[in-house]
Amino acid sequence: MTRAPVLAMLNRQHRGVAMISRKTMAAVLWTLTACGSAWAENAARQPAPPPIATAPPEMAAVLDGRYGTDCAALDLNTWRHPVRTVLENRPEVHLQWGLLCQRRTYPVFGVDFDLDPQGETDRFFHPLFHDLLQANGWWTYTLVAARDGLTITVSGSRKGDMAIHYGEITEAP
Repeated sequence: MTRAPVLAMLNRQHRGVAMISRKTMAAVLWTLTACGSAWAENAARQPAPPPIATAPPEMAAVLDGRYGTDCAALDLNTWRHPVRTVLENRPEVHLQWGLLCQRRTYPVFGVDFDLDPQGETDRFFHPLFHDLLQANGWWTYTLVAARDGLTITVSGSRKGDMAIHYGEITEAP
């Protein structure tokens, strides 16, 4: 939109309201135009975000068909969800990748743990699993801890019951 139609539009929309002069308005519009192009140039110089984190190729054979055939990778650059907040608030958990399977209702997260997932269960992992279950709306989810050779599937309900199933990844990379 050029300056003239913008000035005309402002004059029509603001009759009876204290107006600034056309000269001042033109200066404001010119400044905004100049700043906008500088911001665009700066954005073009920014490095590209990291690629979408998905299950690594060596895990593809391990996970193939285990959680469904319609798994879609989560773009961790843009994905915002209460589950992510829970994971990010625990420095001992490192989210590597995420998939949504079974019509995007079943999340599978690749994680690395600083602790042994079968060790600190009462003090760390059971509260973590419960918080993740709650953040996921009480829907079942799976954590894949490839470094530990484990899958951890957690299900439960609002009533407080929680079932944790540990599975082995025998073909873990």
